[in-house]
Amino acid sequence: MKNLKIRNKLLVTFMIIIILFCGSVYTAVTGLQENEEKYSEFYNVGYQITNKVMNMRRGLQIIIKDLTFITLDGGQSKSSTYSEDLEKEVQ
Repeated sequence: MKNLKIRNKLLVTFMIIIILFCGSVYTAVTGLQENEEKYSEFYNVGYQITNKVMNMRRGLQIIIKDLTFITLDGGQSKSSTYSEDLEKEVQ
């Protein structure tokens, strides 16, 4: 490299940089394609199951909360509101 002219040194250096850049772009694109496949599988299978389970959990928590309020509350006005909410959640 010592005996090359400055033009050739710059050319070799920029070619190395371009080759490394192309290699990093190829690696990034390949990684994105692999992640896309995994994300599609997660969204079509895992996410739907997780979403349904979380909705069921939320519903159960609302039912438990309403039952607790109905049991502890002495007034009929609020108990009817909790009962309506409970019936809506059960269906």
